[in-house]
Amino acid sequence: AMDRHDADTGTILIVDDSVENLNLLCAMLEHAGYDVMPALTGEAALRAAAVTLPDLILLDVRMPVMDGYTACARFKADERSRHIPVIFISALLESADRVAGFEVGGVDYVTKPFCEEEVLARVRTHVNLARIRANLAAIVDARTRELRESEAHLRQLSVYLQRVREEDRAHFARELHDDLGQNLTALRIDFKNLGECLGAAQGAVAQRLTSIDQLLNGTVDAVRRICEDLRPGMLDDLGLEAALSSYTKRFTKQCGIDCDLVLDREDYGLDEPTSTAIFRIVQESLTNIARHARASHAMVAMQDQGDELLLTIGDDGCGMPAENCGERRSFGLLGMRERVSLLGGRLEVDSAPGRGTHIEVRISRSRSPAS
Repeated sequence: AMDRHDADTGTILIVDDSVENLNLLCAMLEHAGYDVMPALTGEAALRAAAVTLPDLILLDVRMPVMDGYTACARFKADERSRHIPVIFISALLESADRVAGFEVGGVDYVTKPFCEEEVLARVRTHVNLARIRANLAAIVDARTRELRESEAHLRQLSVYLQRVREEDRAHFARELHDDLGQNLTALRIDFKNLGECLGAAQGAVAQRLTSIDQLLNGTVDAVRRICEDLRPGMLDDLGLEAALSSYTKRFTKQCGIDCDLVLDREDYGLDEPTSTAIFRIVQESLTNIARHARASHAMVAMQDQGDELLLTIGDDGCGMPAENCGERRSFGLLGMRERVSLLGGRLEVDSAPGRGTHIEVRISRSRSPAS
């Protein structure tokens, strides 16, 4: 395994097939406070770097067996050493030679004979730049980890809030049904009995009681409808498929918009959070169609595609501009995207003025919801 040297000034790998040049560069850099790793061939340089990872490589271009360009390419091909800056050393002055060095990953070029001040300045600059890049990379990694942790916490919070909201809806629906609903039903029975007693003797009173009874009937129906909107009993008792069938039929009756429900399975075997999320997405979509689409026909379809569950909701309404399809434009879409995201899925909206709206939700069946 490669070990990083912790010297304050850094470790320089010097590669040159000339012993005289190698000794000169080693003495120059050691005097400046650097640790040096000398190598006479490209193969020796690769072996040395496999033991100790340098901060910078000074690499001769013209060497037997393996030239500097090949050695540099080998360093850059290795994930562990690709980030190390390489400065080429050569007596070659042609621009084509410099370009060739930069193409294989070199960062600078030093020509022979050496000017000590120039070599030290270039080495110092690139060692410092490499450390700045490493520090920036470490900061970016830390910030990325913090962001991912923050996103995970927000996702967990969103899951918790969705669960609490559904529990509150279910509790409130039960309270409405059990207390208010039962009281209204008892009140209806009492009014019916009272009407029968007074009907023959006092026609005006009976007429008034009949009007009140109709009001009570309407109130009971309203309470039942509110309970179903808060938390459909079918969703808990009979499952998603029955709840969708009941809801789309009620949507057609109440809104006057024909709504087809197409399910390719009788039971999709979904867990409660997934079933609830899909139902709420359908509910939100159909509510938007009723309020804004001016449609005459809507469609809800679900397909089991093996690895994925595909939910499609469409209408033949007025549609909306493309810029309104983004989550920033619609709180309804934002809520649906959040639900889909928590299921590890994706949501796409296709709409344009005059050609309706088409919503496609894909949920991976192999990935469980966030928790």
